[in-house]
Amino acid sequence: NDRILINHPLCFFVFFQVTVTPAYVKDEASLKAIAKNQPSIVRIGTLYCANLLLKLADGSTNTTLSDACVGKTATGTFISNDGYIATTGQAVRFQPKDAINGYINFAENRDEMFDRLQRVLDYMLKAGHILETDAEYLKTGAETGDQDALAKIENLGSVIPDDYVQVSG
Repeated sequence: NDRILINHPLCFFVFFQVTVTPAYVKDEASLKAIAKNQPSIVRIGTLYCANLLLKLADGSTNTTLSDACVGKTATGTFISNDGYIATTGQAVRFQPKDAINGYINFAENRDEMFDRLQRVLDYMLKAGHILETDAEYLKTGAETGDQDALAKIENLGSVIPDDYVQVSG
């Protein structure tokens, strides 16, 4: 066994690394039964991308967000030999406006990220979803790394009514 020594001014500790091997690990029949009957957990990743049309109250399009994307990860379980996986609906369902945050944050560089943020803020001002003081606070907060402002930016899409966001094409 390997020893781990920890020397602290007030104490002296010695730990032994011990590996306990269950008896069934050496029994091939038990391992096969476990592998056959134990569910296989898998990680599921989904990516939703769309060109979003941001509408005004009169139904006209104010701006288009090209290649707005959002991703999610979840887990699932194999339920058949054909590869079917059971998972929760939230793992694979998206609302188009969920991609607004991805549009801002998945920019190629910092300057493009601020341009995209400004584009969304300009739309939200024109649509009446936020006030000018809100837009300035969010823009300044993004530039300075203010965590409260960044959290609000991450949730900008939630302020926009569902019917004001449409998928192009």
